Amino acid sequence: MKLVEELVPLYDRLIGVKKASTDSSWRRDQWLSILEAVNSVGVCKRDVVNVKKRFQDLKRDVRKKMSDEHKQRKKNGGRCEMYYKAYEEKLRALIDPDSIPGIKGGLDSFTQKKQNIDNESTFPTPDNDIIFSDPSDSDVHPLSDLICELDDKNEDDNLMLVHEHYT
Repeated sequence: MKLVEELVPLYDRLIGVKKASTDSSWRRDQWLSILEAVNSVGVCKRDVVNVKKRFQDLKRDVRKKMSDEHKQRKKNGGRCEMYYKAYEEKLRALIDPDSIPGIKGGLDSFTQKKQNIDNESTFPTPDNDIIFSDPSDSDVHPLSDLICELDDKNEDDNLMLVHEHYT
């Protein structure tokens, strides 16, 4: 796929970690070069916005495929019948597996939040003190109950509520 062939060598400087330190006029020129290459092989003419969107869509699809592959391997004892096209393999090399939910070491924000609520017994207070709670103390509510009471809109009020709860 022409888009992936043209963009992958420039990925870090156009989209990745070096984007902020790359001159914007250089990036614009590269996007226009990629656009010309894509339009040279395509039937309908696209603009830079369409090309950028298409690349993000392709990357999202590969991420989903990687997640599905992991689920299939887990379900089938390590066996998987997932195949990647050549351009998908190139994109796959750009994607950090830790950023994909469900993959070992990957991001699962719900599980992480639940683990933090279940395992953590400390919160910073407005005075930067750490309060330690004793889970066996009958006057102390489980943190998960307290978290449900917190107001999402005002962080300072939340910290005061936690502080008052444990003092």
